[in-house]
Amino acid sequence: MLLAIDGALGAAATEALVVARRAFAPALRPFVAPLAEPDGGVTAALRARPAAALLASRPTPWLADLGLQAVAHPGDGDVETAISTSLGLTVAEPRRPKAAGLPPLDASALATGLDGIPAWTLEVSAAGGAVAGLRVELVRAVSLSSFAAAADFARAVATLADEQDHHPALIQDWTTVTIRVFTGEAGQRLTERDLRFATAVDRLAADLER
Repeated sequence: MLLAIDGALGAAATEALVVARRAFAPALRPFVAPLAEPDGGVTAALRARPAAALLASRPTPWLADLGLQAVAHPGDGDVETAISTSLGLTVAEPRRPKAAGLPPLDASALATGLDGIPAWTLEVSAAGGAVAGLRVELVRAVSLSSFAAAADFARAVATLADEQDHHPALIQDWTTVTIRVFTGEAGQRLTERDLRFATAVDRLAADLER
């Protein structure tokens, strides 16, 4: 179910977004609705599938007028309970982390590993489930000659991921395939598994990238 969180709630909308994602994912897909009426594609999507709206005391007109199942924001009260009661949802069980496997790479090992995979970049981003709220990942974008070639490459990377039992985020955007990889069991840091995977991806891309 989609949950449109009224942008009129201001900072409370962002707080409600975090609560809804934590407590009800994947059954509930929340997003903050803009104050200005969006294009027809957004409103059509909200009408076409199960959706609800978490509304401010003075709701954004276009959102209130959609006639979605309404959840009143409880002000200073418990947003999780308000959503659960109104929509009949059960709070999701917290995810238990997998048992620790490989340790994160230390600075020296990481620097040496990166020297061997120069096509990859290192990115650090906010991630609620990570140690200290940060995720460290290797990222590479591979550009191919056509959409079909990019799709073939993405399938080859997916097969590699299954073979190594190490699965990246894999995104195809027209003729470009972007791969993002980290080790969740190591606190969303980088390990030897990530270096091995990146090296194998480089071999797949060697004869294909334009």
